[in-house]
Amino acid sequence: SLMVHSNRPVGSKLKIQEIRQMVTHDPAMQKENLTEGEIKEYMAQLQEHQTLRTGSLRSNNIAAARDVNATTDRWTSC
Repeated sequence: SLMVHSNRPVGSKLKIQEIRQMVTHDPAMQKENLTEGEIKEYMAQLQEHQTLRTGSLRSNNIAAARDVNATTDRWTSC
């Protein structure tokens, strides 16, 4: 989402569903077209982002861990 939002005006963001659709239809982002290194880098960035994002938004660590696991599982199943 950082790459998608970098060209947008301040305060203007795409919805998560729109970003998912963009990734789904982008041949360069399909798992079979990514190298193992690229996949690992994207996973590390996602996990870092989720750790920072969920740390203050969740009521406890269990909820934060579930959110990170669900997001990571959803990304790797593509």
